[in-house]
Amino acid sequence: MLRIIQDSREQNYLFPRDKVLHRKLDEGDYSSVLLEDHLTIERKSPSDLYSTLASGHQRFKREIQRCEQKNKTMIIAVECRQAEFLAGEWAPLKLKRTKNFRKRLLSISKIISTMEKKYEHITFRWLPNRTRMKQFILLQLCEAEYEFKKNNI
Repeated sequence: MLRIIQDSREQNYLFPRDKVLHRKLDEGDYSSVLLEDHLTIERKSPSDLYSTLASGHQRFKREIQRCEQKNKTMIIAVECRQAEFLAGEWAPLKLKRTKNFRKRLLSISKIISTMEKKYEHITFRWLPNRTRMKQFILLQLCEAEYEFKKNNI
């Protein structure tokens, strides 16, 4: 049976509190009891991804590097379609009006592309809404647990 772990610092609950274990994860926001050392899912809203990558993403980069060192897969699941993110459709008008908004989006696009090429165990997934995010996380964890059990019997 799948036992989901949600990082205790994650403030935006995707699953009912009584259905998941809450504890600090060293990387990411979601994993499972069985996969904690092998797979993590980092959930990002578009504004969170923007602020993380636009403002010197050193802490995030260190988290990704720890996953690489541990041979741990990290899926960065963004609650937005990629085209919508890059077009800035998610952003409030005040942010869109800032001087360097378009330049930063272009830079962020390059950072994402570089991360996916540079780090073997890192993948970005773009999901259109909260419902799809929840389905995606459940499916990824279920499939990964199935594969893990099949290969470690």
